[in-house]
Amino acid sequence: MIEQMVNHNKKQKRFELDIEGEFAFVEYTPIKTNVWTIPHTFVPSQFSGKGIASQLVKTLLQYCKTNHIAVIPECPFVVKYIQRNPEWRELVMV
Repeated sequence: MIEQMVNHNKKQKRFELDIEGEFAFVEYTPIKTNVWTIPHTFVPSQFSGKGIASQLVKTLLQYCKTNHIAVIPECPFVVKYIQRNPEWRELVMV
């Protein structure tokens, strides 16, 4: 697992990691002040399987919890992450 500080890029609406000059990220789209959809997660193929996507999603979800933001997961990876980590289900807007 690559442990780095995840950057919240508010301009591009994503949480990202710069890994050897390549970006891994999870995107979000605010649809209301306190509701975000999460449409896409991307990790360069050479870095897949190292826990990077999980690190990004966990950071985004922690930010949402701290800031009282509900989420609508659209990305299949995020849906599976929340299913595997039920402590985040409280954030999901039904």
